[in-house]
Amino acid sequence: MRVSARRIKARRPLALVNPPIVMAFGRFGAMFLAVVSAPIIARALGPQGRGVTAAALAVFVVMPVLLGMGVPLAIGRRVSVQEGLREDLVRTGRAYAALTLVPAALTAIPIEALLLPGLGTAERFAYYLSVALVPLTVSWSIDANVLVV
Repeated sequence: MRVSARRIKARRPLALVNPPIVMAFGRFGAMFLAVVSAPIIARALGPQGRGVTAAALAVFVVMPVLLGMGVPLAIGRRVSVQEGLREDLVRTGRAYAALTLVPAALTAIPIEALLLPGLGTAERFAYYLSVALVPLTVSWSIDANVLVV
């Protein structure tokens, strides 16, 4: 089968908008914005608030990885291997992500007692709200891995 030169030229601009490349640039952009905004936030918090904020951010970065237990990567791998199961795997992954709310809630109390003592009412509310949103991070990770595949 012969492909015309006009058809090849028509596909080249679409190669620049390759979804994995776009996702990689998006992640780099988000990391860049986080690095740029960190000094601004640190100055606004002052010396006392920096440690608590760093501990809370560490919890929010590590918790989705631990609760995800490799499921997002496994789903991405299964989608790449088996063609017709994409919708079923994504649906199952989202159900799993919703179930991570239970361990997130159970671990939030001892983590707060050990790492974040002395939080005020507003800070405690923000902490527990953020922990309640951990399943959304797990679901996002599943969706991102499926989109990359």
